[in-house]
Amino acid sequence: MSPKTFLAIILVPCILWSCKKDKTPSAPTNLIISNISDTGATISWNQASYASSYDVYISTDAGFKSDFVVDYTPAQVQGFSTSTTRLRPGTHYFVRVIAKGKGESSPVSAEFTTVDGDGLVIIGSDDNAIYALNARNGDGVWTVHTGGPVSATPIIQDSLLYIGSQDGKLYAMNVWTGIPKWTTSKVSSGSFISAAVNVYKGTVYVGDYGGWVYAFDAKTGFRKWWSVLPTPYRNINTAPIVPDDTTLYVASYDGMIYNLDATTGLRRWSTGNTGNPLVSGPALVNNTLYVGAFPKVYAFDAKTGAQKWRTTTPVYAYYDVSPTISGDNVLIGDGDGIFYSYSTADGTMKWSRTLSQGSIETNPVVSGNIVYTGGGMGTFYALDVATGNIIWQKTDLSKTVIYGGPVVTDKYIYLGTLEGIFYCLEKSSGVIKWSKTIDGASFDSSPSVITNGGKTFFPGSAGTVQ
Repeated sequence: MSPKTFLAIILVPCILWSCKKDKTPSAPTNLIISNISDTGATISWNQASYASSYDVYISTDAGFKSDFVVDYTPAQVQGFSTSTTRLRPGTHYFVRVIAKGKGESSPVSAEFTTVDGDGLVIIGSDDNAIYALNARNGDGVWTVHTGGPVSATPIIQDSLLYIGSQDGKLYAMNVWTGIPKWTTSKVSSGSFISAAVNVYKGTVYVGDYGGWVYAFDAKTGFRKWWSVLPTPYRNINTAPIVPDDTTLYVASYDGMIYNLDATTGLRRWSTGNTGNPLVSGPALVNNTLYVGAFPKVYAFDAKTGAQKWRTTTPVYAYYDVSPTISGDNVLIGDGDGIFYSYSTADGTMKWSRTLSQGSIETNPVVSGNIVYTGGGMGTFYALDVATGNIIWQKTDLSKTVIYGGPVVTDKYIYLGTLEGIFYCLEKSSGVIKWSKTIDGASFDSSPSVITNGGKTFFPGSAGTVQ
């Protein structure tokens, strides 16, 4: 072999290797965004020719000039994918990937929106306070003190929180900061407010423990009208139902449901007396009012107040909670720890399920084909709506009966106990995601939840998810 031939054999691979090294990388292909959650996503792509690494940018700015995600300004990636958990829920993001080597490729882009996640969970307490907790971990966000215990469910609308207190005042505040917008004077009856409000088309409706019903302007707190129920034993413990511009229903301790003119407070009619206090409110579905009392569940015509039916089985039961309607099921628990499903058509029992010792004191909440309820003595249940079969149960949440009803969101269940412990449970399994103990607090009411995107969840007057 001549020296020239030998030299050529050595030089040719070197030249070829040099040419390959000097090539500009091609653009990555098949850019995919997957595993999108409320705070994270996975970004992947196919290998680009002549690339030794990749620059990945993530920003809410389509022009990639500002508001980059931490570590993605850019992130230098050696492989063909990257994942982040630093995203904001319910936010639209833009992604850009550039192959790097001897020079850089043209960028490839994609965009996606993270899932909206629960932002704040808000609940009143018997220690005269309203607490806002971070729904992700239970950390305190803000606290507002009132002049009395707070046993009403907070109601959220248009980023404002409305809630009454046993100091006899109604409060409106910014839901994200707790900064007050307005506070009413003590109610005219001199009593207290333990019922949740109903906010309908710019008006806040609420009843007090003295049997008075009020309408306030939602923006200013100005009282539009008030009306008093006619009997002495007329305490109102639950939110009014306001189905349209002119109609309001309210349940009273005198055993009756009243129909009032929502524009004036003028009383129109009342149902027949059930014979015992209506401690919890009615459910209104398809022009029928369903309510639990002692010793029956009743159905009344919502247009006339006439009784349609009352249950016959069991002979005696004490219903201290509101019913929830799902399809043709009237779902309600009683004072002996038994949960029932009755027919909406005629009140016949479809099934019953003994859950545990102790009274059921939580309004049931239906989500999908599952009903969620406390079962007495610190146990919480998920039941099949059609059969009553137990899907899962979580024990030892409290040493006593759970009084505060749950709020059920897309993924989680939130509820508090009399011991001042607040829980976030996995909706699918009942597993505790987090718990928070607040010294001095006692939760005997339901919370409300607002997502980062502004969607709200709260138990309605009859336990339905709103």
